Amino acid sequence: MSDYDLTRSEIHAALSYYYDHKDEIDAWIADQKRLFDEIAEDPDIQARRQNMHARHEAMKKNWIGQR
Repeated sequence: MSDYDLTRSEIHAALSYYYDHKDEIDAWIADQKRLFDEIAEDPDIQARRQNMHARHEAMKKNWIGQR
């Protein structure tokens, strides 16, 4: 609790909200997971991510070389 600066009543309220809306929240979480999995498997997105990573690495090398 102290790590997140929440009171017991705030935690209780959050749990109450979750249990009152459990089906909706669980469905939303499942949808988000499914969307993440679809994106992670998309070859176009994988190629773009690899390209961005390569550009980032090149920028780091360039920046480090200027120091």
